Amino acid sequence: MKKHKNWLLLILVCVSAAVIAEVVLSMMRKTEDISLVYIPKIIDESNDFWTSLIEGATTAAEEYGVELEVLSSLNPVPGTIVKEVAKMEKMLIR
Repeated sequence: MKKHKNWLLLILVCVSAAVIAEVVLSMMRKTEDISLVYIPKIIDESNDFWTSLIEGATTAAEEYGVELEVLSSLNPVPGTIVKEVAKMEKMLIR
């Protein structure tokens, strides 16, 4: 009978150690959320090239659990490059 108690105690200790190890490992696996900004040259639904790049980036972000923000203000209006630089600086500050 004493042999059975020793085995039960050993099994209980092993199971407890496994549970504690799993809890510690799951806490270590938690990483901070990743946020990305994708700035293509232009967002234009009539241009297949840029549309496919944006769709691919969005799909990859969903697959890897990353927050993705797609920004672009490139158009033929003067001052657009200044707007792009300002957006980039704003994203770097975040």
